[in-house]
Amino acid sequence: MYCTQCGQPVTGSFCSNCGAATVPATTVATAPAAPPKTDDLAIASLVLGILSMIMFSIFAGIPAVICGHKSRGRIRRSMGALTGDGMALAGLVMGYLSFLVIPFILVIAAIAIPNLLRARIAANEAAALGSIRTINTAEAAYASQHQDAGFTCSLNDLQAAGLLDEMLSGGAKSGYRFELAACDGTPVRHYTIIATPLQLNSTGIRAFCFDETDLIKSMSNDSNGNCMDVGTPVGGRSF
Repeated sequence: MYCTQCGQPVTGSFCSNCGAATVPATTVATAPAAPPKTDDLAIASLVLGILSMIMFSIFAGIPAVICGHKSRGRIRRSMGALTGDGMALAGLVMGYLSFLVIPFILVIAAIAIPNLLRARIAANEAAALGSIRTINTAEAAYASQHQDAGFTCSLNDLQAAGLLDEMLSGGAKSGYRFELAACDGTPVRHYTIIATPLQLNSTGIRAFCFDETDLIKSMSNDSNGNCMDVGTPVGGRSF
């Protein structure tokens, strides 16, 4: 062995020529560095981003963007202890792409909602006409059973006689309000059935009316109660 300082041969722990130590100092062992960990928020951002694309939903896209931004910030500050920046970036991109669905949803809603409203109104008006026919039939049966009293001006009377269902006798069904009016005479020989929308232009547009002349009439609004006077016949005689 030779001295690392002067190059002379040595046999002990110190060089006899220059006195330098020949045994290197003990080195301190260092623990191996822990492997970097994938950030949980990066994983969450990626999963939510994928869901936002599959479901076309901003309800998954918004948290995907939030988690993605937070994850990338944490990864930069971790000094290499956290990984997953690519996953977070992918989640961010898919999350932002899900926002592009909003205009299409709004366009579809703008087209579909009015059509659904019109279909609902048409269905309610058709149901109202059917309910008027039902009440008329019940009135005829009631008058036949109560010849001394004639017709009745109470929907509850028709229900008590087993001629009308509970919902219709309550005065409201399928977006329309029903009432009996203009009952006169003893026995009662005249009555008018009036059907008005519960919410005008929402559950219905037209008001309907019918009396013993077997003619249904309609008008856009029967707030003045003059449907039978100024209303338009609905498809001629209906009974």
